[in-house]
Amino acid sequence: KKLSEEEKAFLRATATRWNNEGSKPEVKARLAEKHTAKKLAVFVQQMWLDMGVRMLFFVSFRWPNGKITCTELNFNDTLGNGKVYLTVNASFQSARITSCDWLQHNTTYY
Repeated sequence: KKLSEEEKAFLRATATRWNNEGSKPEVKARLAEKHTAKKLAVFVQQMWLDMGVRMLFFVSFRWPNGKITCTELNFNDTLGNGKVYLTVNASFQSARITSCDWLQHNTTYY
């Protein structure tokens, strides 16, 4: 089926809006739920291979049901001779920075 000029105009306007503002919140929520860990794992692997960088992520997003979630994502045990940072680093644990702190921070801004 060939698109009408009206359909093309609608799709162009939608693309422009998404490029300027991002997708709708419900779309973002579904994408975050499905792809966050996978995309970060690929990013971490590439940073390790290119630059030898290790990373720890505090991630927060809104679930499709509207509830805000947070978690730590740590892929260091998959890189070289790495270990999971949060379980072996006492100074980080003693600083008492937790995913609950991250959740509280993001609840303020979402």
